[in-house]
Amino acid sequence: MARTIEAMLPDGVDFISGHPMAGREGKGYGMSQAEIFDGANYIIVPSPANKAEHIGRVRAMAYALGCAHVVTVSPEEHDKLIAYTSSLPHVLATALVNSEAMSPMTKFFVAGSFRDGTRVADINATLWTKLFLSNKENLLYEIDRFGDALQTFADMLRREDTPAITQYLQQAAMRRRELVHEKHTH
Repeated sequence: MARTIEAMLPDGVDFISGHPMAGREGKGYGMSQAEIFDGANYIIVPSPANKAEHIGRVRAMAYALGCAHVVTVSPEEHDKLIAYTSSLPHVLATALVNSEAMSPMTKFFVAGSFRDGTRVADINATLWTKLFLSNKENLLYEIDRFGDALQTFADMLRREDTPAITQYLQQAAMRRRELVHEKHTH
């Protein structure tokens, strides 16, 4: 996509691809929030033609917006990571609310985990369809890997393998805390 944009720009314009990792469910101006970038991550995906000085300006802009971390990656690395951290959670949320298990009674059994896990199912369908299709191969790979993880858990559950399930859950808790830099003990 960046190459398409670069081709349309006049000479002398240094287009630097990048975006924050911040968003909310829904769409439109009414969903905007002033503090949306506070503590967010920002991703810069430069091209070899980009000037280091200009990349530095984009980095400074991201920090000025309130972003906590700014990383620079290749287009390929960006697309692989986005498939896992952004697209897959959107697919999972929509699959969860589109499940046959959803019924009129469901709303009376919803608490934090279901609410958090389905928040992004209130999705801008047109935009996300385009995003999913533009990164189709990476997303399909992540869907397959997630399916394998579910199958692993289902196998442990069928065997009633208490130690394996406990270890699996403990590993997930530790990895989640490391991911968000939280220090908890359970």
